[in-house]
Amino acid sequence: MRSRSVRGFTLLEVLIALAILEVGLVGTVGVLVLAHRDLSMAERLHLATQAAASAADSLIADGVSGPGGEETAWGRLRWSADEVGVVLIAEEASGAKLLEWSIPLPPPAP
Repeated sequence: MRSRSVRGFTLLEVLIALAILEVGLVGTVGVLVLAHRDLSMAERLHLATQAAASAADSLIADGVSGPGGEETAWGRLRWSADEVGVVLIAEEASGAKLLEWSIPLPPPAP
């Protein structure tokens, strides 16, 4: 009698391969979640930076003094301006600070 040669994988081999695949997939999903969080934060910071730069330009050009602020889609922009300079603070809707700028004004021309 001839012995039959069996081809293919055993159940144990398949289970081990699936476990290794699962570890890789869970790690990949974790990296994607972190990347999405960081990208969202970078987008909010970018929008806050653009709004703060625009507000600073306007405040300095118009010579506005005193506090102010505005609500935006990404959060809140607050400012305070006086003869010394401009301070801008951008915050997320949750209150977490995105950026804080202090811009000194140049001394008046003689």
